[in-house]
Amino acid sequence: MARAVFSSFSSPTLDCALGRPRRELGACCGTAAAAAPGAPAAAPADAGATLCPSPALWAAYAPFGGPAPTSSRVGRDRQRYDLETGARLVAGCIPFRFKGGAGSGGADEVEVLLISSRRGSGWAFPKGGWEDDESLEEAAQRETVEEAGVRGAIELPPVGVFDVRSAKDAARLDTAHRGRCVAHLFVMRVGEELDAWPELGQRQRRWMSLREASLSCRHQWMRDALHTWAEARGWGGALPDSGAASDQAPQAGAGAAPRAL
Repeated sequence: MARAVFSSFSSPTLDCALGRPRRELGACCGTAAAAAPGAPAAAPADAGATLCPSPALWAAYAPFGGPAPTSSRVGRDRQRYDLETGARLVAGCIPFRFKGGAGSGGADEVEVLLISSRRGSGWAFPKGGWEDDESLEEAAQRETVEEAGVRGAIELPPVGVFDVRSAKDAARLDTAHRGRCVAHLFVMRVGEELDAWPELGQRQRRWMSLREASLSCRHQWMRDALHTWAEARGWGGALPDSGAASDQAPQAGAGAAPRAL
């Protein structure tokens, strides 16, 4: 059974359950409204709109209700790679909520969700490969529900794009990119927690304060993303001192050195 984390959600920017901006509402949600009770009414599409995924996918990753996924995608047959660098493209989320299901609050009321790795070596935010049959936002939401068992609306634009390197992939893959990844990290306002999700038996999940999350996160690039987002929201005072220059910063353009994933 799923648990609603808060009773309602509204945003001047995010009117769509998949986190698309208002101007894309008609094209994104119009074909899915019948399949997802409570879906927003269709609006006229414009030339810049992105087509909606299938009704089944819309329902599976909507903030509330709909069927929950029962298994994670496996393999890399559909994995996207950067055409110029060969880097694997990755998407993920910083899931957050306000204590007590409140619709808003200050830094002391904010909690973010982290998950353990399969190998049990620390805490991180959910992320995974962006595949060729989904949008970037859909990939971020899919990975978040598969790994962490939460669904919600994501904030646009992403917190940052990070040039990182997967030590695991670098060791096992004899490829040109040698474990290099480009990771897009979003923020998700959690609307629903699932009691059962695809990787329930493989990971733990834990809600943490901003400070605890910063201290617990195993990846510096994710910690930097958390700080960037929290400071932009005016919550920087709840964070520990970030210390000296981090070992990773949002991608600044060509030539940025990859950091550890």
